[in-house]
Amino acid sequence: ASRGPRRCDQEQGGGGDADVAVHIEHAVLIRMAQATTAMQETSRTLEIVQALEKILTPKDTLCNILCSYQKGLAYLALQQYDLAVDIFTNKMPLIRSTLGMNHPYYLDFLNELGLAYLWDGKLNEAIAEFKEAISIANSTKQERNLYLYYHNLGRAIMLTNDKQNALKLLKISEKFQKELFGKVMDNTTNYISECMKQ
Repeated sequence: ASRGPRRCDQEQGGGGDADVAVHIEHAVLIRMAQATTAMQETSRTLEIVQALEKILTPKDTLCNILCSYQKGLAYLALQQYDLAVDIFTNKMPLIRSTLGMNHPYYLDFLNELGLAYLWDGKLNEAIAEFKEAISIANSTKQERNLYLYYHNLGRAIMLTNDKQNALKLLKISEKFQKELFGKVMDNTTNYISECMKQ
């Protein structure tokens, strides 16, 4: 499960109408990539990302981050985990240096990187990424996706056959989900049931 960066249209230069038009074009393409990702039209997402990569410059920091995020999600959907890992890890230094480690986008990248490792069977790496996301989110009081980080960490721990600790983590996720949404994701409920079978 994932949630991620959303906006590119906040990034504006000090230029005139041409600058504004370029930023609008970037924002529209990012939103198109987000929409095609949500609709699971992976090949279309990659086409849009490739078009963006041709027109983005290094000064388009936020758009570059968001473009990479969509590209990484597309590679996750295609089960090309090594490519997804490369994309997420290569963009994380830019996020750290421009937005900071406490920025929600950094947490989103950590989560997706963890998922790439998880789905590729690299449990130790996945666990490390989810733990870092939880640590930062807890220390900065960012509860936006904390339920998701606990869910994903619980799932990874469960796959190591440590069902007792997995159950604790999944219960924390369940609590956050009930508080935020008034209900619990089916996957979380299923994993809790599986852990309780022990």
